[in-house]
Amino acid sequence: MKKLILLAGTLAAIATTSFAQPCATSALTSSSSNAFTNIRNATNAIAVDNDLNTIVYIHRNNAGVFGGHSGQLRYDISTDDGSTWSTNLGVLNPLSVNGTNGARYPQIAIHNPAGNTVPNNAYLSYQAATVAATFNGIVSGVRKLDGTGNTETYNQPAATQTLIPNSMVEGAPGIFWSIDEVYNGSSVTGFRVFKGVWNGSTDVVWSTNATLTPPFNLAFNGLPQVGDYHIAFDPTGQMGWISILTHLTGGPSPYSFYPVFYRTTDGGNTWSAPMQVDLGQFNCITSNITVGNFASAAFESDLTVDVNGEPHLLTTVCNGNNAYAIFFTSWHHMFDITYHFGLWNAIDVANVNAGRGTWGTA
Repeated sequence: MKKLILLAGTLAAIATTSFAQPCATSALTSSSSNAFTNIRNATNAIAVDNDLNTIVYIHRNNAGVFGGHSGQLRYDISTDDGSTWSTNLGVLNPLSVNGTNGARYPQIAIHNPAGNTVPNNAYLSYQAATVAATFNGIVSGVRKLDGTGNTETYNQPAATQTLIPNSMVEGAPGIFWSIDEVYNGSSVTGFRVFKGVWNGSTDVVWSTNATLTPPFNLAFNGLPQVGDYHIAFDPTGQMGWISILTHLTGGPSPYSFYPVFYRTTDGGNTWSAPMQVDLGQFNCITSNITVGNFASAAFESDLTVDVNGEPHLLTTVCNGNNAYAIFFTSWHHMFDITYHFGLWNAIDVANVNAGRGTWGTA
């Protein structure tokens, strides 16, 4: 299950009583040769285990300080709810060769064996895209939180290219998930669901759980239009959801991004047909869309599943121009797109003051 925490460049400490105002504090953690990894919000670089009061953050290496190269991975760990940190631990992928299988956009999860109360006896599980001339595969592995037992496995499929796995989470205890685009070299053709199984002693063994091929609407320019994509499970690991911001045939006609969901009720053994949510059905959205524009999700989102097995997709809903572009200068709000008792609902969460900005100097 994905744990939701507040971020403002650092971890936030939450007040312990319901009557206190929450106050954020910051802690200097680590360094990296390249922090661009952090701009991609769909990869889970932070994992939290409340039972162990433990937080783990994965990041790329600072080669100027530690040697090696920026495609090697290190991690930081706190076992006291973020008050103190051990930083720049690793390397997790020492076999990585810069320019051949250097890691990008790493993700992390914590596996706590049943009955364990000692952080050092738990494990981190990591996964990252690898890069040669282009993205060429995935590296994954496990390390015990006492720093022992490191594993490093490479998977470079040849038939179809991988891009960047998203949303690495633990579902049922010892069962891990992530989702990646299937890419043919020029466009996205579908999605690959990865399932990782803890082998009971030293590692997580990954395999392809399912390949999803949505019926993309190609009418605009002959290409699938794809934004963010995520996977998440409830605490039991049986109720899971996949969300994709895209546009399917047979649905709303405006060329906009819509939330599309797949659902499992049996722990990922089977997945439903895709369900597309028409944002134009909700009055709280359409009443704020300027005449001539159409409701559209923005390009990013996040997904969690609650204790009732219901999804909550947080995304910004905007005025769209009927060409898969949006106007951040017009009304746009953050919404929780959720499913309750067989009905889709859109809950207006808050105003959003800004949209996508620019990165760097260009």
